[in-house]
Formats: sequence, C-alpha cells, structure tokens
Amino acid sequence: MAKDTVVDPAARDKYLLQVTAGPSYDPSNHQPIPANGPHSTTIESPLVTCYLRVRIKDYHGLPHNSPPSSPYFDHPLHTSDRYSIAFSFVPKKPLAGNDIVLGFDYDHSIKHQLPPGFKYAMKIATSMLDPGLYSDAYSDEPYLYGPALSGLFTLNIGDMVRDVSASEQLAALEQATGGVVQEGATGSGQAIRSHFNIPDKWKKRRKHFLNADALRSFTFEEGRMYHADFFNPHLDFANFSLRLPGFSISVARYIDEK
Repeated sequence: MAKDTVVDPAARDKYLLQVTAGPSYDPSNHQPIPANGPHSTTIESPLVTCYLRVRIKDYHGLPHNSPPSSPYFDHPLHTSDRYSIAFSFVPKKPLAGNDIVLGFDYDHSIKHQLPPGFKYAMKIATSMLDPGLYSDAYSDEPYLYGPALSGLFTLNIGDMVRDVSASEQLAALEQATGGVVQEGATGSGQAIRSHFNIPDKWKKRRKHFLNADALRSFTFEEGRMYHADFFNPHLDFANFSLRLPGFSISVARYIDEK
C-alpha cells in the first residue's frame, strides 16, 4: 500500500495538529502543549501532579514555529520512533494499579470514519503489540484502553518528593539522559520494584502486569514520583498514517469536518 504511506500535501496543510492537555475532558481546562519543547508542562488534577512532554518527529502543526523534531529521536533507543508522550507524575492519594489505564475514548460514534482494514489493524494491535488492550471502535461511544502498567513502554519509579523534590528529580532525569525516561528506578524506587518483583526489562515488566494478581497488588504511592513514556514507530503524525507490520494506512482521507 505504498500509495497510502504519504499524505497529499494539500490535505496535510488542511488538517494541522495541535496538542493540548488538561485534567479533564473539558477543553476549557486544557492548555497548549509545545510539541518538541525543551521543558515539561505542569498539569494539576485532584489525583496527580503531572509533568508532560510531547515529542513528534517531523512535526507539522500548531503553533507554526514549533521545532520539527527533538533530540529525543537521536537517542539510541528511539531512532525508529515517530512520537513520544512522556510524563512524570506524583499521586495525591494512593492509586490502585488496576485502576490506571492508558488509552482514548470518544463521546460520539466514529464508525463512518474508520478506514478499510481497521479491524485487521486492531487485531494486530491487540495480539502482537499489546495483548492487554481492550476496545470497541464501533460502539456509539468507542474506546481503546489497556492497563498503564502493562501498556507503558518505559516505567521508572522515583523517590518520595518529601525526600527529593519533584524539581530535583526532573532535573536529575534531564541531566542523566536528556529527559529520556528509561526503564528502572532511582533512589528508594529501587526497593519498590524489588518488593513487587517487577522485572528489570521493559518487555518482561509489561508481561508481568498482564497478570491480574500482579496488577491488583501494585499501588502507586501518594507522594512518590513516577516517570513514564509511551512511544512507538506506528503513528506517523507527519503523514497522518498508521504503520503496522506489513502495511500502512493513510487516515487523512477519512478525516471529515467533524
């Protein structure tokens, strides 16, 4: 499907991506997130304080003066990736591991916008890429979710902020890896990984938390910082395409005025 791998430049200019984020679905509570910006954006909610960074390779969106890429994609672990949603967060109360999910949903049907081959693409995603995913894209309120502990590609457990402040931990991450989150733990977080028998390698950690008992037993502690990153080479925001093993789907032609 080579003809679908690159979007018509006219369509790309018609639909410009803008990244916003907030503590709820209400867009009036959202703030712009500078794609490929040098610093994280702080978002407060009743549950967590979150420090968010979004990187997109070959970014073509708003604001128009946004950097087209990020040094993140020069890191040896990420040369093939197309985007990253990285966030550090500090829970304001204990959060059960099986209550925290990663994904998206809509409050309206998108059946008329789904391209041919979408069911096959979802089968690949739920069987090969992330067996923890569950979804219904054809319902009136479609969704795709998976447990965060088995879905995140990197998870690093940090210190309690009463011992090492959030700003100090973020600065240490920037100094150590240029802000690239790597699997593991720092400080007292090492004892947490050991206590819950969390494997050191990211693939094994994801598999570990596909087990319902392991997922239920874990608690994100109040006042502890966690670092996470979700990335992959499959979503190409520059060409509005979904790249999966064996084929690519251009989604620009399926975007309507809604």
